[in-house]
Amino acid sequence: MKFENLKISWSPCFIAIVLQKLNKLDEALFNLRKCLAIRQLVLSPNNLTIASTYNSIAEILQARGSWIDALELNQACQGIYEVVLGKNHPSTATIYDSIASQFQSMGRLDEAMAMYRTALKIREVELGKFWKRKAFFQCRLIWFY
Repeated sequence: MKFENLKISWSPCFIAIVLQKLNKLDEALFNLRKCLAIRQLVLSPNNLTIASTYNSIAEILQARGSWIDALELNQACQGIYEVVLGKNHPSTATIYDSIASQFQSMGRLDEAMAMYRTALKIREVELGKFWKRKAFFQCRLIWFY
């Protein structure tokens, strides 16, 4: 029964994806919030699916210029990733990048730099010093110089 209830959340999420591509952000946000409400009823609070939904909502809020609200949701997402996957997991590093990007957009460059560096260190440790995408993440740091 729990899985069937979770499936109900898929339709609003899929609709939101299309609406976001059509730049109908208010409607997309409405559908994602509906999706989140269903998922919160069915899943545990520290579920990666809920974190992913927070991240999707944050993307739309960021596109609308609601930086503070988007940042709060991505930080909630960060908290779930850290609990479920650990602070040094590559997927957690991706959330750090999202938060860093928000800080950068808000002009909070010192905080952005710290988050980008944290993400890079995780990738270096977890994926090796000579990780082929390392250069990409170092380029993000160069933007500040």
